Amino acid sequence: MASQSHSDMIAVIAIDFAMVFGFESLRIFTSPIYGLDKPAFASLIHGIGAVADVRAHGLFNLAAFFGAVYLTTSLVFVLHIGSRILAMRGGRISHDLLDAGLILVVISTMVAATPAILNGATDILVQERLPLWLLGLAATLSMIERVEEADTPQPAFIERMASRLHARRMRQQACAVSPVVRSEAPPQRWKRSA
Repeated sequence: MASQSHSDMIAVIAIDFAMVFGFESLRIFTSPIYGLDKPAFASLIHGIGAVADVRAHGLFNLAAFFGAVYLTTSLVFVLHIGSRILAMRGGRISHDLLDAGLILVVISTMVAATPAILNGATDILVQERLPLWLLGLAATLSMIERVEEADTPQPAFIERMASRLHARRMRQQACAVSPVVRSEAPPQRWKRSA
C-alpha cells in the first residue's frame, strides 16, 4: 500500500509541474511580446539580460528561450505521466523522464534566481522554496519507488526461456481447421488465346 501512495504522490507532483510550466509557456507564447508584459517575468528577463550583457532584441529571444524551456519541462512531465499510465497496463515507469524533468526545474529555477541573488536579494529563494521542496519530495519518492521495483523478483533467464518454449509448443499443438478440399473437378488452367 505504501508503494501505491508513493506513486500517487509522484504523479500528483508531476501533474502540478506539467500544469504550472505548461501554463507559463502558454502565457509566454501567446503574448505579443513573449510575456514581457508581466512585471515579474520582465524583471527576471531584464536581470538575466543585464548579467549576460544582452541588449533590446536579445531580450525577446531570451524570453522566447525561457518559454521553450518551460514548454520542454512541461512536455517531459506529461511524457512521464503517460509512462505511469502505461505502467498500469503492464509497462514500465520511465524514471529517467522524471529525473530529466526535475533537473530542468532545478536549472530553470536557479537561472531565474541568479540575477536577484547576485544583486543581494536572497529573499527570492523564499518564493522558490515550495517548488524546490516538491522537487526534493518527488526525487526522494522516486528513489524509494526504484528500490521497491528492484526488490521485486524478476524471472531469471532460464525461467524466461522455459516460458517462451512452453508458449511455442502450445502454439504448435493448436489445431487448425481448414476448409474441405474438393477433388471432384480438376483445376482449370487458363490458356492464352492467340
